[in-house]
Amino acid sequence: MLMKKCVFVLFLCIVNVVGWAQDSVEPIPLKSMFWGTRLVDAHTTNLLNKRAFSFEILHRFQTVASGMSTMFGVYGSSNIAMGVNYGLLNKFQIGFLSEKMSKTQEFSCKYSLLQQNIDNSIPVSIAYNGMLSIDGRAREKFGKHYRFTNRLFYTHQLIVSKQIAYKFNLATWLSIVHFNKVSPLFQADKFELAMAVGYRFHRGKSVFIRYMHPWDMHLFEAKKKGVIKPKPGLSIGIETGTSSHKFQVFFSTRKQLGLAKDLLKSSNSIAFKNLSLGFNMKIDIWKHHK
Repeated sequence: MLMKKCVFVLFLCIVNVVGWAQDSVEPIPLKSMFWGTRLVDAHTTNLLNKRAFSFEILHRFQTVASGMSTMFGVYGSSNIAMGVNYGLLNKFQIGFLSEKMSKTQEFSCKYSLLQQNIDNSIPVSIAYNGMLSIDGRAREKFGKHYRFTNRLFYTHQLIVSKQIAYKFNLATWLSIVHFNKVSPLFQADKFELAMAVGYRFHRGKSVFIRYMHPWDMHLFEAKKKGVIKPKPGLSIGIETGTSSHKFQVFFSTRKQLGLAKDLLKSSNSIAFKNLSLGFNMKIDIWKHHK
């Protein structure tokens, strides 16, 4: 019930933003200098142009706590995901991502509600991102009374960003996640507030830091049942790229390749031993101009 109320409130916010945007004169958008369409494991307010097509690879290594035997995680067990994105409209993007570790198949859609413009009459960019994910692990992982819907989980995100003087970028994510079925050790409904800051120190190059703070929606119920509480996460990295490529290298306390599983199993505290090296690579296969 609480999950439905939260999604309803998020829907009302989106409707109000869209209504205000339609009443405004169409401005000249400010070209984004940061992050491409994804930052670490999170979608951004940036979208592909209509009919543009991109391919991306996400990779996470083992934690540095594994020591020299694995070259601090580089030669240890790793997780990888590959995906594609397509600009269906100038303000609407669809995508698919397939992940190795938990066999998650993620379908996403992202819509630009507002875009920051040159004269700053629209001071921020706002986007909605929705994801339907399928857990592709073996049927036995879901216990008795199996149904296909047990595999499904859903994510709703409201993303707000602001670019300042071509040097700084600020972003905030409000995320709500629901799992149809989870282990008794976890809660099915999750909520997360995340913030990121980026600094552009050279043409095509920037550094960033992102902090994520999750909560269980039913806090009191979680305490009574002894449910494992999700822990905050931190990512620090650098991004470089060209007009058709984006490459991010970073350290993160989150190893799952996807927000929902991160929130469900974010058991790593913010500590050096829990950091994992990771990289993202995005290639524009077809870059269509507006």
